[in-house]
Amino acid sequence: MPSVSNIAVGALVAGSAASKARHGMNESIARLSTGMRSMYGGDAAGQSVANTLQARSMSWAVAARNAEDGISAAQTAEAALLEIAALAQRLRELGIQADNAALLNDDADEAAMNAEAEAIYDSIDAIVSKATFNGVSLIGTGPKELYIGVTDDGASGVTLT
Repeated sequence: MPSVSNIAVGALVAGSAASKARHGMNESIARLSTGMRSMYGGDAAGQSVANTLQARSMSWAVAARNAEDGISAAQTAEAALLEIAALAQRLRELGIQADNAALLNDDADEAAMNAEAEAIYDSIDAIVSKATFNGVSLIGTGPKELYIGVTDDGASGVTLT
């Protein structure tokens, strides 16, 4: 039995050519109206520049986040050091009070001051050993280096110790 096709091959070819032409015209109009030469792959050099600028922009965003982490770590260390300073001030007060031991009521007062001084020493040691930022000890372990970012040529940026 013979088969009959209602498809006109010439019409398909003409429709495909018209679609390609319409797509090309739309690309040209989009480039002209937006000013984007790299749209639709028309400017490889421009796309390369755009990729480089985007990579730099992302690097600087990470550098800003690194700086914020450094600020947070410094604030954590500062809070710990301020607490140590307050404890040291109280320890000084106890020392001055102990110098006046002749006027204390009995040995119980002196023992209480010594117990408080021991508690202060223990508190200071605990602060020094437990003051951490993201699991990294901040006090009593030597200087820390903080890398903020990169320069445009890819080298390391600002380093804080």
